[in-house]
Amino acid sequence: MIPQPTICNWNAERKTVSLWFHQDERGWNGEYYMRGGICWPQEIRTEMGMDVQGYALVAGLDMRKQTLTVFAETNFKAIDHFVSQDSGIIETLGLCSWFNDVRGKFCCDGFYYREEPEHHRIHVMQVHASAMVQPKPHFIEVYAEDDLMQARLVAWLSSGRLTYNADQGLHQALQRYEVSTQMGTPLYLPALRAMQAVCVGLDRHPPKRKIV
Repeated sequence: MIPQPTICNWNAERKTVSLWFHQDERGWNGEYYMRGGICWPQEIRTEMGMDVQGYALVAGLDMRKQTLTVFAETNFKAIDHFVSQDSGIIETLGLCSWFNDVRGKFCCDGFYYREEPEHHRIHVMQVHASAMVQPKPHFIEVYAEDDLMQARLVAWLSSGRLTYNADQGLHQALQRYEVSTQMGTPLYLPALRAMQAVCVGLDRHPPKRKIV
């Protein structure tokens, strides 16, 4: 299980954070370059039938070790919560609170994406219109063909430089991709696309590696 930091200090000059953990037996404390990946909701096939899902995650690049850790991830269907008009109870959690949580816990407000322009524009407008998302995150486009996007993710995985929780959606998406590829029809679930975007984004726009 990947631990969660107890302290996060932002370095405005270097655009990095110092993360400190309560127990640091594995050497998690250090300087990280934080970036998110997002896949806006799309129709996917599940064991229960067709569904609409999006996925967002936050990863930290250890500036000294050059390893990448997925610290937070979530699926979502909308930006704002869906509240029942009858009961006033939240029936479906939106992504709004998660954006605020990862901003506070990791100082992460930049998210890589690869989407059709109109699909992206619609959802960004919803983020900007949401009173619950404060301050607003920004989104960084990356683009490559499916094969190249997956190749960059595989390169991070095969080098042993990518760490993620085995009980979360990214792990499940990777497993389903493996099975679907063996069947000849690769399945790119939203969690996979969000992680691909981070890998391609960091490969194309790596942070400065000067260690202080």
